[in-house]
Amino acid sequence: MPQKKKLKEIAEERLNAKEIFSRYIEASTLHGYAYVCSDTFYIRRVLWAVLMLLGGIYFVFKLKVGIIEYFQYPFSTLSTEDFPEVLTFPAISICPINNFNISRVQNSILKQLYDADRLPLDKNWIDPGFDIPGNELADILKRSSLQIDKMHFYCDWISRNTTHPYIGPNPCGIENFTEYFNFKDQLCFTLNSGKKGFNLLSVDHEGLTYGYELGLDVHTNEIISSYPYNGIKLIIHNQQESPVMSDGFVISPGDRTFIKMATVEKKSLQPPYSTECGSVELKYHSVYNRRACLLELLTEYLGLKCGCRSLYMPDNGMQYCSLKETFTCMFPAQESFNEYEMGKRCPVECNSITFKHELTYSRYQPQSVSVPLMETLSTKNITRPVLKLMKEKNMGYNEIINYIRENIIFVIFFFGDMKKEVHEQEATFDFYQFLGDMGGEIGLMLGASLLTFVEFMDLLIFFVYHQLLRIQS
Repeated sequence: MPQKKKLKEIAEERLNAKEIFSRYIEASTLHGYAYVCSDTFYIRRVLWAVLMLLGGIYFVFKLKVGIIEYFQYPFSTLSTEDFPEVLTFPAISICPINNFNISRVQNSILKQLYDADRLPLDKNWIDPGFDIPGNELADILKRSSLQIDKMHFYCDWISRNTTHPYIGPNPCGIENFTEYFNFKDQLCFTLNSGKKGFNLLSVDHEGLTYGYELGLDVHTNEIISSYPYNGIKLIIHNQQESPVMSDGFVISPGDRTFIKMATVEKKSLQPPYSTECGSVELKYHSVYNRRACLLELLTEYLGLKCGCRSLYMPDNGMQYCSLKETFTCMFPAQESFNEYEMGKRCPVECNSITFKHELTYSRYQPQSVSVPLMETLSTKNITRPVLKLMKEKNMGYNEIINYIRENIIFVIFFFGDMKKEVHEQEATFDFYQFLGDMGGEIGLMLGASLLTFVEFMDLLIFFVYHQLLRIQS
């Protein structure tokens, strides 16, 4: 057989170690190695050996630096701008700062707390001396709070016919609002929540004309002034993000507020990079986000401490906390909840959408209009907000102006540009870049490559195999 004959010839050569290495030197791709090992002047061999040694030392140094940098997992953020044809409006959550209706509270069991100056509930944690079952307390708090149909009196939404500037504004109303309790047990409302049965609003033009204008009446004279200021809290958020544990920002009556929005998408890197984005499985939310995760941890924490849940928590099978449980257990336990420590169990989501916003204000000053002109100035489906107020409140122009300054909030939400900012994190020194850098360094200093290491392995295998053949022969 040719293979056996070839092996026999190799064995019969009886090459010693020096002869094997001499053959390797003649074909080696490692620069300078042949000069170090060849039979030539000693000075020449020493000089080549020194050069190779210095090159090797430099490579080891760069290898150490490269390994340190690699395990620091550096990254950079690439920022780009996309220009989609259509932008989806964010969810807009509204929480009245002072939301308890005086007359409804006085006609309920909450009157005892009102008379003792203990509303809202988190104002004083002392046992009130009487109790209200959890479900009944939830019902009373809801009925005693300012409702969206009471607050909402005007909106102007131009969303579907934006390609036809001469078509009037589309009618709008309260049908796109959902309600929830926030972490202070205040009744809040969300516009454009995206929940089942609520279609998302979108726009294909930028600017004030193609935004959503909302008129709200906070009914200053009908509510309990629990705080030394009045107005609403606004939270602008993604539909998948829970607004329950957010405070938002405050808008006061009497001004026309312009909120210019911009969509920002962020893409983060998973561990071992420092952003450590990721997700965990949630029990009560279908889409992961960090706020929802924290809310579920808080729900679990209070459930173990108190055996009940608050109004703002997801349904975990436990009943709502009664009034006594709220004061004596829920509020203290909620205060002891360490969000920082618990937050370690809730990684930042890898893909998130947020909305930057800029606020500007202008004192609302409508033109003077007499009541008889109301019908003349009314459009087919929309009555001008001031005329509507004058008609509903049966007030004159000066009276309605004072009422607006004390009670009315006009706010316009719009996109400043038809674009989306995208911030994507990218690894700047991953394994392949590390391999390429080290390959460049060893190639520059020693002329070696990955195949050079293969040559060394081939030499070792050939040497061992040749010696075994000599022993067997």
